[in-house]
Amino acid sequence: MDPRIWKSLYVDRVDPDVLMWMGSLAKHGLQGKPGKRASSKQVQEIAEFIELGSAAAVEWPKEFHALLSRIRIPQTGANIALASSAFPAFAKRIRSIRDADWRARIEIEFLAYIRNTQGQESALLSRQIRSTSNAKLIAGRHGLSVDRIKRVASQNALPVRVTEGGRKRYVIAPEIEERMIKELGDEVSTKHASAVLGLHPTRITALRSAQELSALGRGIRLASIRIFKDQILALATLVESRSDRWVSLSKALKACIPRTMTAEFFQAIKTRQIEVKCTTHLPSQTLGEGLLILPDQVLAWLATRRTVQRCSDLKLDITHVAKALGVKPDVVRSLVLKGFLTPIDTRANARAPQYFHRRDIDRFQEAFTSLKSLAAEAGIAPKQAPSWARHVGYEVVSGPTIDGCRQYFVRKAEIRKTARLAS
Repeated sequence: MDPRIWKSLYVDRVDPDVLMWMGSLAKHGLQGKPGKRASSKQVQEIAEFIELGSAAAVEWPKEFHALLSRIRIPQTGANIALASSAFPAFAKRIRSIRDADWRARIEIEFLAYIRNTQGQESALLSRQIRSTSNAKLIAGRHGLSVDRIKRVASQNALPVRVTEGGRKRYVIAPEIEERMIKELGDEVSTKHASAVLGLHPTRITALRSAQELSALGRGIRLASIRIFKDQILALATLVESRSDRWVSLSKALKACIPRTMTAEFFQAIKTRQIEVKCTTHLPSQTLGEGLLILPDQVLAWLATRRTVQRCSDLKLDITHVAKALGVKPDVVRSLVLKGFLTPIDTRANARAPQYFHRRDIDRFQEAFTSLKSLAAEAGIAPKQAPSWARHVGYEVVSGPTIDGCRQYFVRKAEIRKTARLAS
């Protein structure tokens, strides 16, 4: 006799009907009427059921859990499933077992099997098992909102079951929960960042947009707030007593700096265009209250920035653009058509756009120059200029034979590169 059968029948005293029941499940699964097949009267089939059932019972409950994993019905389209779908009518089949002791043991281990799957990707959900790994309970354990937990779960592509009503049910393994909480612990709101730095929330948003503060999810990375604060503090010189000429950073910002210029203002501090001081007890204060600024210096910097801004915002028509570039107006129109210049205004029924920002013209001049002017400086005839430019190694980006532009233009970066190689 098989040692496992001997142990099951004569040592563990397992009811033969229970072994038949488990053996039928092992052979036919859940879709082949295992309960009916377990009542078979054929000697050969009875022996096979007893043997298979003993294999599941001899190392209880390990082998029974392995049996459940083999017979569960896989779910299409989702890893997470309801226990009732993975084991259809299984509870009813358990109730058909006449041995009350084994019926109770199988019920307990079936629920234990469901509970054990909840730390896995192929998790099972059951109303009989209170899940300890769903978004609601995790949020409650850590004092966070359910929406934040679900958002991070969605970003990490965790297993999810979508109900018929559209609700999402996540099952989050303990190690995943630990990683999520660590990530959420580093994510703080704009309001929290505002309190830490002592700056208005709109200024925090401006610093985040300028990447002075790092975005994390819908919030801001706490580590980036600390780094930013330390960078500004490192630039401040210590003073023992506060002079009347100096005011707090918060007051200076409120009185002088538009919120749209917040990032530029702090960049000016970083480049030491604006001096900052602090008192010796700053660690107990925010940047807004602890740092000291000289208002006259801020106003002088602000006046310079506004002058530069006004110059860059000047509008030039085609005639003035042509004069600035040293070309004819038709060449400017050609550069517009080829995408090198972008107009800001168009007159009705006019041949071409009429106005350009001065800063866009300056940007074009920084990047490109006309081949005609380069050739003239080198003493090259205009007709030989294109072949000369290619021979020298210049990058001709536009012109009559390239894109149809009325004049040739060269990228300045290539001119500087060629000059370095020649030297």
